[in-house]
Amino acid sequence: MSDDKRDDSCSVKSSIIQVITVICILIPLVCFLPGLPPDMTFSHHKLTTEPVTLNGILNNADKLFLNEVKGPEDVVVFNNELYTSTHGGYIKKLSNGKLIPVIKFGKNCNEETIIEEDICGRPLGFRFDKKGLLYAADAYYGIIKANLSTGEVETIVSKKLAIDGFNPMIPNSMALSKRTGDLFWTDSSTTHLLKDGLYTFLGDGNGRLLKYNAASKNNEVLLKNLHFPNGVALSVDESFLIVAETFASRLLKYNLKGSNAGKVEVFTYLPGFPDNVDYIDGHFIVSIVARPDKYFKTLYEWPIVRKFIARSMSLVEYIIEILDSLYPSIYLKKINHWIGHFESLHSISTPAGAIVLFIDNTGRIVQTLSTTDNNISGISSMIPFQGYYYLGSPFNPYLGRVKAI
Repeated sequence: MSDDKRDDSCSVKSSIIQVITVICILIPLVCFLPGLPPDMTFSHHKLTTEPVTLNGILNNADKLFLNEVKGPEDVVVFNNELYTSTHGGYIKKLSNGKLIPVIKFGKNCNEETIIEEDICGRPLGFRFDKKGLLYAADAYYGIIKANLSTGEVETIVSKKLAIDGFNPMIPNSMALSKRTGDLFWTDSSTTHLLKDGLYTFLGDGNGRLLKYNAASKNNEVLLKNLHFPNGVALSVDESFLIVAETFASRLLKYNLKGSNAGKVEVFTYLPGFPDNVDYIDGHFIVSIVARPDKYFKTLYEWPIVRKFIARSMSLVEYIIEILDSLYPSIYLKKINHWIGHFESLHSISTPAGAIVLFIDNTGRIVQTLSTTDNNISGISSMIPFQGYYYLGSPFNPYLGRVKAI
């Protein structure tokens, strides 16, 4: 071997050794150096999912208002009219073939980009009571009660006030008692805002199920340490409620009456991550917003890897924030937003189409609506309305619609 080739070979080996050395130092440093964000625990988990047979009932979905709406998260029918919550801080109503804003939460902002959603407001789950008052969970502004006729608005759960030692970070979904007016709602995290929701996937669950007492106006924590609690629905007799524990891929049953009152049990495991839950005509309707593949399931079993990813993300965000403070740039803001937001998880994961489940009062899946063409994905809610299934999503730039069977 010539001296030149020998030198090149030694140089390559030296470079490889240097890279390995840096990695061996960097990984333990990032994982075990005390005080590094995020302030979360990382434990071993085993994700249990149920198999599902896809049937194509939701194939060939219409994409209504394409690029005219962003993230119609929840869809609700009240007084024979359809409403949806969207980016920009709006609740909108379907009227004469158009989506018309009926109320705006948050402050004035640039509605063309979701990087200002913490300013705009981001209503997620919402409901109407029997008097027609609107209750909405805004991820950044708390739980709000509004009279759409008079325009009167009241914040009934503020994010600025601690509940059992923790401020609400992601008010998400709710169920209203028709008998008492009490509100059952989910706070998906006690450590991160929605714009950093990806951290809630990587770390251990610290979300909560709460009850707002309409008479006393106080909040009570019913369940805690849930892994991103999401949709909530009451049974028809209000003897129990169902809460979707998104990143555990299951529904929990919380008993409100009887000998098991105050106790929780697993209602059913699901074929993916559940989002909103509704109770219609004797069934809980559950939308699966994403299906974890084998890599996601493996990641659950390696807490050290999840910790390294989360801490690395946090460090990168910190560096970008410093750069943006020195050299303000919309591109740096977009990168910083993308790092921690669920939008990034949705964009890099393989679309799994749409799945909606009908579940009876015993936890048995009695009907499945799904796609086989993957024309739509990321479905967070479904409501039957005037002969169609309307399909909401936190990500999609349209409202999905399929002819009902």
